[in-house]
Amino acid sequence: IRVSYLEIYNETIRDLLHSNPAVTNVRVLEDSDGRICTDAREEIVVTAEQVCELLKNGEAKRMTGATDMNERSSRSHTILTLVIESRERAAEDSTSGDAEDSSSASDSAVRTATLTLVDLAGSERQKDAKSEGLRLKEGGYINKSLLTLGTVIHKLSEGGSAHVPYRDSKLTRMLQSSLGGNSRTAVICAITPAAAHAEETLSTL
Repeated sequence: IRVSYLEIYNETIRDLLHSNPAVTNVRVLEDSDGRICTDAREEIVVTAEQVCELLKNGEAKRMTGATDMNERSSRSHTILTLVIESRERAAEDSTSGDAEDSSSASDSAVRTATLTLVDLAGSERQKDAKSEGLRLKEGGYINKSLLTLGTVIHKLSEGGSAHVPYRDSKLTRMLQSSLGGNSRTAVICAITPAAAHAEETLSTL
């Protein structure tokens, strides 16, 4: 199991497993089979505790900031990716208990599965002077990427041969393999039923 943890901040992809994510600029690549990959650092893990520790360390380096609605709003998207590679176990000989020739096991096909956990930046809109400067710039990038994500999902749900604009944002480009093909996608929305924030809730939904 290999783990990578990335942040998309103002359309720049940064490596949260790096000691200083601010100096990294991760490239999005496409392999010979058309799968999306990056040149980011990957850590090999064997326990859930190791994954949680990487997540905790990366989260401490994530870009956050105060907005009108949230004192510690996430100002970036984060993508935690777990790549699981497996081979079929060599069958044991029923009489001797020894495993079959190891070469047959090493020649067996490698099965690869990917679990991608994405935390999208807060989409709350600004209504006062805090929206000036940096927060305004961040909000513009966030809203554009979220709009592109919505467009991509809409195009995929329509089916057919319509062009899907994955390349219109770093977020959708990174998630291309997770949104299409044989992937399964679930979305959890953090919203409030409070009437005072009905407009924000409807926007998120």
